[in-house]
Amino acid sequence: MTGKRALVILAKGAEEMETVIPVDVMRRAGIAVTVAGLTGKEPVQCSRDVFICPDTSLEDARKQGPYDVVLLPGGAGGAQNLSESTAVKEVLKDQEGRKGLIAAICADKCGSGVESWRRRRVASHARQGLHKDTVNEDRGAHVAGLRRAERHGETELRAS
Repeated sequence: MTGKRALVILAKGAEEMETVIPVDVMRRAGIAVTVAGLTGKEPVQCSRDVFICPDTSLEDARKQGPYDVVLLPGGAGGAQNLSESTAVKEVLKDQEGRKGLIAAICADKCGSGVESWRRRRVASHARQGLHKDTVNEDRGAHVAGLRRAERHGETELRAS
């Protein structure tokens, strides 16, 4: 056991694969993963009508922190629900303050509430059309002072 801990925040409309695969891989690696339902412990309906049962609620999971990594699965509806949640914003702010890892697996705006991403290395799918100073400009997420570098079909933003 590595002693590492991960928090996966699951919201209605999340992409099933972006939730289950990282949880499975981390658990196989010996990481203690807590899947927390954004609105409670009840099963969460994902984007393809698959229901996933969280281990606990986000409210209860926060009491068990801190975590080495906070993971936000994407999916249009899930990303929207995560981005609108005050509780998620608080978790991300706390994680940033501790310089903990934050992983947002999505091509949408679920990570837009992470203010300090403009000072960190950020990677996104190439189809997002990232360019200097902007990520998802039409959705309001802004990353300043970054340049775009592509390799192996991925886009990486680096400080300029």
